[in-house]
Amino acid sequence: MNNSKRYYQAIEALVELQSELKAHEHNDARATAQIEMTLANHAPLPEDVLFLGQADDGLPVLLNLLDPAPGPLLIQADGGSGKTEFIRAVAAAIELCHDAQRVQYGVVTARPHEWTDLPPSPQRIGIFPLGERICFDFILSLNTWAHSNRSDQSVILFWDGLEAVNGLDMEMVDNFRWMLLRGPAKKVWPIVTLNTGRAHGLNSWDGYFRTAINGLIDEPLNTLVKSNWPYPLQGKRLGAPRFSMQEGNSHMQIWMPRVGAGSAGEMFKLSVG
Repeated sequence: MNNSKRYYQAIEALVELQSELKAHEHNDARATAQIEMTLANHAPLPEDVLFLGQADDGLPVLLNLLDPAPGPLLIQADGGSGKTEFIRAVAAAIELCHDAQRVQYGVVTARPHEWTDLPPSPQRIGIFPLGERICFDFILSLNTWAHSNRSDQSVILFWDGLEAVNGLDMEMVDNFRWMLLRGPAKKVWPIVTLNTGRAHGLNSWDGYFRTAINGLIDEPLNTLVKSNWPYPLQGKRLGAPRFSMQEGNSHMQIWMPRVGAGSAGEMFKLSVG
C-alpha cells in the first residue's frame, strides 16, 4: 500500500470518528437539555444552594448547603415511582450549576448501570456499587474527610436504596449512620432513596430523617417519615412520577426534568416533613 492510499484511508477514518463524536456530543446535550432550560430560568443561583426543582408558583426549590437544619433528605416511594430519576436530575443540576471545587457528589447504588448513560464529570466522584470493596472505601474516606472538613466544599452523597443496609458490613453501616447524624453540619449531605415496598425491618432508621420527599406509596405505614398528606397521591400517575413536599400543613408541587437521552420534562411533587 502506497503512502497516498494510507493517507486517504486515515482521513476517511478520522471523518468517521468525528461523526461518531459529534453524535455522542449531541446525545449528551440532549440528555441535559430540559434541565439546562429550567435552570436558565432561575440563573444565576447562589453557589451554596442545591437545586431541587421548580415549584408550581414558578420559583426554584433550593436546599441551603450552609444550613444543616433540614438534615439528610429521604426520598420514599414505591418501586418504579421515579426516585432514581429524581436524584439523577439533582446530580445533573450539580454538574450544570457548580464548580467541582465547591460541590461534588458520589452515588452509592445497587444498580450502577442506571448511571452509565451520563458523560464524565469533574463534579462526580464516582458511581459505587453497593456491597463492593470500592463502595466501602468510598464511605470510609468520605467519613474521614467529613470529620476534618474545614473547607467551603460540600459533598452530596446519593444513596440509592436504604433497604440494602441490612446486608452490609457493620463498619460501613456505622460510618453511614454517622454521616446521617453529623454529615450536613460537616457539609456532607446524604440524599437517600427508600423503596417503601421493601421497608420492613428499617424502623430503627426513622430517627435519622426529618425531611422527606414522598412519592407514590400504596401503604403509608411503610414510610419512615410520616406525613399528614392524605395519600390520594397513588390514584393517578398521569404518565409521570409525582412527589409532594410537606411544610407544616401545606404541600407544594414542583417540576423537575428527567435526565437522559430523549428525556422529557416530568412533574414531581416534592415533600419536607
